[in-house]
Amino acid sequence: MADTLRITLAQLNQSVGDLAANVAAMLAVRESNPDSDLIVYPELMLIGYPPEDLIMKPALIERAATELEKLAKVTADGGPAMLVGSVFVRDGDLHNGVALLEGGRIAATRFKYELPNYGTFDEKRYFMPGPLPEPVLFKGAMLGLPICEDIWHPDVCRHLADLGAEIFICINGSPYEIDKDVLRIDGVAKRRAIDTGIPLAYLNRVGGQDEIVFDGASFVVGPKVRCGCRCRTGKNRSLPPSGRRPQLAPARAGAASPALTTNSPSTPKTSTAQWSWPCATM
Repeated sequence: MADTLRITLAQLNQSVGDLAANVAAMLAVRESNPDSDLIVYPELMLIGYPPEDLIMKPALIERAATELEKLAKVTADGGPAMLVGSVFVRDGDLHNGVALLEGGRIAATRFKYELPNYGTFDEKRYFMPGPLPEPVLFKGAMLGLPICEDIWHPDVCRHLADLGAEIFICINGSPYEIDKDVLRIDGVAKRRAIDTGIPLAYLNRVGGQDEIVFDGASFVVGPKVRCGCRCRTGKNRSLPPSGRRPQLAPARAGAASPALTTNSPSTPKTSTAQWSWPCATM
């Protein structure tokens, strides 16, 4: 097992239904971060979020499965593994989920448990909730993979912690609201980190879809660290972590600055940030 995991959070824009463009964006980040162990992309990155009624088209579901298999084969080159959000069919049910692509294959999948159905969200119309997820073993580390709404309630993170998760990596499609970043950090993510004693990496998309604006503002928190690392609001970025568990601090000179300031959403510009997460011997 490696002593350190280098994890890149890719805070990106998406094009709903344009799978080719979304795949190209993911591969561009992977190519520019060859020293990472794992690259993480936002919620439903492959098909775009929110897909709404487009998700009802069987052709989209079939193509998403095909493109995910192609992306998985890319990881056979020995480069970074990828965590990719997409749509999945299991036993006839449609799920919002995430796949770990490693070693040329789809190594694991996990599905969203808490489906939001308020405000701009209408996920219960399209998806079925998955079971409470188990951690995913990656290079000797136990990764907990809650998806967006999963961290707004305590059950998923507590379940993952009970099963041995060592870090939470949460992919999101969270719309912008005034003071939403404070609510995400202090009202939600920090609570999950303190409750479980486990650091949490929060990755959000940027850009817009119809009337919805996504501000990014991705971050990492630990049980004793309010915000150890953060992407700028409204920017496409990639974010890298560093420090001994559960401490978190920026790692690599030249990586996107984890600024602690917030701004109103602006026209996105793609970039990334990366950090190193030292693993304990297991």
